[in-house]
Amino acid sequence: MSNPPDPLIGRVLGDRFEITEFIAAGGMGRVYRAIQRPLEREVAVKVIHSAGDNSERFQRRFYLEASLCARLTHPNVVRVFDYGWDEVANYFMAMEYLRGENLSQICKRKGPLEPRLAVNLVLQVCSALVEAHEEGLVHRDLKPSNLFVVTDRLGQEHVKILDFGVVKDLEADADITRAGVTLGSPLYIAPEQIEGENVDARSDLYSLGVTLFHLLAGRPPFTGRSAPDVLMQHLTRPAPSIASVNPGVTVSKALERFVRKSLSKNPDDRFQDAREFAGALARIAAEGAERSTTARPESVELVRARGDSGSDEATLTLDAEQAPTVGAGLGPHVDSDSTVGLASESVEEIRLQLQDGLVAYVDFNCPYCFALHERVVRWGLEDAIEWRVIEHSSHVLDGPFDFHQEQMLSTEVVEVHHRAPDVTLVLPQQRCRSTVATRLQTYVQREHPEKQHAFRRDVFRALWQDGLDIGEESALKALLDRHEVPDLFLQFCEQEPLELQAWQEEWEQADYDRSIPVLAHPESGRVLIGLPEERVLKEFMLGERSRVIDSAVCYYQQRPSILLWGWMSRIWQVLDDVRTCCELLQVLTVEAVEQHLSQIASPDLIIVENSQVSRAELEVVVSLARRRNIPLVVSTREPDPDEEIELLSMGVLEYLPATGDGRVARARLSRVLRDRYNLERVQQESMMDPLTGLPSRAQLLEHLRGEWERGILRASPLSFLLFDLDAFKPFNKTHGYLSGNEALVQIGRALSRAATSPGAQVARFSGNEFAVLLPDTARPEAERMGQQLHDAVVGLQLGKAGSPSGDYLTATMGIHSLQPSENDSLFDLIDGASEEIKTRRAEYRSNTEALT
Repeated sequence: MSNPPDPLIGRVLGDRFEITEFIAAGGMGRVYRAIQRPLEREVAVKVIHSAGDNSERFQRRFYLEASLCARLTHPNVVRVFDYGWDEVANYFMAMEYLRGENLSQICKRKGPLEPRLAVNLVLQVCSALVEAHEEGLVHRDLKPSNLFVVTDRLGQEHVKILDFGVVKDLEADADITRAGVTLGSPLYIAPEQIEGENVDARSDLYSLGVTLFHLLAGRPPFTGRSAPDVLMQHLTRPAPSIASVNPGVTVSKALERFVRKSLSKNPDDRFQDAREFAGALARIAAEGAERSTTARPESVELVRARGDSGSDEATLTLDAEQAPTVGAGLGPHVDSDSTVGLASESVEEIRLQLQDGLVAYVDFNCPYCFALHERVVRWGLEDAIEWRVIEHSSHVLDGPFDFHQEQMLSTEVVEVHHRAPDVTLVLPQQRCRSTVATRLQTYVQREHPEKQHAFRRDVFRALWQDGLDIGEESALKALLDRHEVPDLFLQFCEQEPLELQAWQEEWEQADYDRSIPVLAHPESGRVLIGLPEERVLKEFMLGERSRVIDSAVCYYQQRPSILLWGWMSRIWQVLDDVRTCCELLQVLTVEAVEQHLSQIASPDLIIVENSQVSRAELEVVVSLARRRNIPLVVSTREPDPDEEIELLSMGVLEYLPATGDGRVARARLSRVLRDRYNLERVQQESMMDPLTGLPSRAQLLEHLRGEWERGILRASPLSFLLFDLDAFKPFNKTHGYLSGNEALVQIGRALSRAATSPGAQVARFSGNEFAVLLPDTARPEAERMGQQLHDAVVGLQLGKAGSPSGDYLTATMGIHSLQPSENDSLFDLIDGASEEIKTRRAEYRSNTEALT
C-alpha cells in the first residue's frame, strides 16, 4: 500500500514559499525544498511540529527561537531568511538550501578524518560559536549530523551549523524556555544538560569536544546498547583516549590533552568560552603536531544529503549556492581562475589573533579597495573588520568621462591585475558617481547590520565584476531587491548620514595622506595603506607589522583651492557646485590678494566678486595672476555686456552672472576648474609630487624595491629616514592651508639641499611626512646624515605653532637600517623608522610630564 501524498507539496506557505519536494523528517519537524516568490530563490523550509499546540505559549516560544536564529549572520551558520505560520498552524522557517554532506555522513563513508582536516572544520564551528555565545545564545544540540559541509568553487570545505531550532536564549524568560528540560542527542550531550542544570556556552564546547573526538576516532567516545547507558557514561565514566577507541589512529599528545580537557565532567574544568577553546586548538594546529597515520580523505563530493524519513538523525539540506552569498552579483558572477593564496589554517590563525578595533576605509570607486575587500571576503574575515565606506576624490568626476580619465582608470585596473592576480575584475565603462551607493551602504549598515557585509560585497562586485554603473538608480534598486531591503532607502540618501560625515572627517584628518585603501588599528597606531601582496597583508592582520605603505594605492587628488575676493553671500548660487569639492579662502582687500599671490603655494583659481573692487585694483590682480598662470574669473549680481567685453579683453578668463538660479555661471566655472585640474592630474601621473616637485611616495617605493634587490645581491646596507612634522595640523589652523603648503615646499627644498650622501633620494612620503632613502649606508652614517637633515628643517624657523620641540615648526625623525635579505621585507625599513618616531615622541611626553 503506497503512502498518501504529502499535503504540503504544492502549497505556498506565508504567500511566499512554494513547497516543491520533501527532503527529510526529524524529531522537530519536516524539511522541504521550496521556491521563494517572487525572488525565484531555492530555499529549504523547515515545518515545525506543533503537536496541536496553538497556544500563545507555543507561538511565543517559536517566534522567540526563530528571531534568535535569524539574528546570527556568521558565514558558518545556516542563514535564516524568514519565518512565520499559516492558517492551519504550519509553523515554518525558511533557510539556505545547502548542497553537500553532514559530518556524520562523511565519517560513515570515509572513516576517521585526517587530524588537520578535523581540526580545521572544528575551528570553523568554534568561530561561529563565538558570535552565537556573545549574542547570548547556546545551541544545546551540537553533533556531526548538525554540522553540514559544503564545498565552494575553489574546492575549499566550509562548515554550516544547522538546526538552531532548539536554541535557548540565555537571557530568556524561564516560562518560555523552561529550565530542566533535557534537549540534545545522547551521544554528544553535556553532563550538566543530562542532569537538568543550567546550560551555558561550556555545554556547547563539551558537545564540540565529543564531535572532534568522533571525527578523529571514527566514532564517539561513549557508546552503548541504550540511551540511558550512554547518558550514564557521560556522567560517570572518564573520557577514553582516541588511541584506545581506534588503535589505527595516531594523534599528538597535545591534541589528546585538548580533547580530554574538552570532555571534563565539571564545566569549570573545561575551556571557559569559545575564544579560549579556539585559541588552544589553533596553537596545536600551528605547531603541526596533529598529523595522523591515517590517510587524508578526498575532498567531500558535491552531493545532496537526504535523511531517512522518521530518523532522529535526519538533517536539514539547506542552501549554499542559491542564496545571495559571496558569489552574488547583479549579473553572471566572474570567478577567479586562481586559488586563494592562504591556507585555511592561516585564515583561522588570523581570525583568532586579529585585534579588536580594526577599521577599514574604502571607496566603491577604487579598484585597489575592491581587491583588498575581495581578499578579506575570500578569507572569511570581513565580519572581523569595521568597514567605513567613504568618498575619496568625488570632485574629480565633475564633467564628462574623457579619455584622460579612462587612461588613469585603466592604469589602475591593470596594476591590480598584476598586484592581485587572484582577484578577477573588469574595466568599467566609466567611473561612477558613488555618492548614493555610499550613503545607501551606510543606511543598510545602520538599519540592517546583518545584511551589511553581503550588501557591500554585491555593490563592489556590481561595479568591478559585472561592469554596472552603481550610480544608476536601477542598479541600486536591483541590489536592494536582492537583499530584500525596501526601495524607500533610496529616499533616505537625499541626506548624508551622520556616520558618513564622521567617517569622512576621521579619514581626512588622520595621518593616512588621504589615500585608500586603509586598514588601521587606531588604538595601537598600526596602519596599512594601499594594496600589498597577500603575505604582507596577512602579517599586518596578525600584528607582525605596524606600518605598511604600499605604492598600489589611490592617492588623494587634492581639492582645488579657490581664493575668493569679495562677498560670498552675493554670489552664493554661483558657488553651489564648488563649495563641497574645493577649498575656499575668502579675503576682502587687494593687499590680502597680493600677499597670497606672492607665496610659493598659490591658489588654483581666483574668483572676484566685483561689487567693491575698483578697476585699478582689478588690473593689478589680473596682471599678477597672469604672471603666476592662475586663472581669474569675475562674478557679479549686475551683469553688463559692455563690462564683460572689457574684462575679457583685460585678461579675465570668465564672466559669471550671479543671477537667477546661476546654472550658466556654474557651468562656466566647472569648465574652468576641470581644465585646470587636468593639468594637476598629468603632474601626478609623472610620479612627482605636484606641490613640492619631489618624487612621490609611489616613485620612492619603486626606487626602494630596486635598491632592496641590489642590496641583496651586493650584501650592502640600506637606511631609511622618515621625518614627521610636529603639530602640522595646528600650524595649518593657525596660519592657513596656503601657508602650510608653502612650508612644505620650503622643507622639501631644504632636505634636498642637505641630502649630500651619494645616491640619496628625498621624497614627500605623505601629507606631513618626508622620507630619505640612503643606499649603501649603515646606521652610524645614517644618523650623521639624519642630524644634518634635521638641522636644515629647524633652521628654516617656519611659523610658531606650539610644536613639541619649540616655537617653530619642527620634525621628529626616525631612522632604520637593514642588511636586505630574502627573509626580510622592504616594509621592515618603513616599520622601523615609524616605530622610532613613536618611541621618541613617547620619551618626549614622559620627560615633559616629569618636568611639570
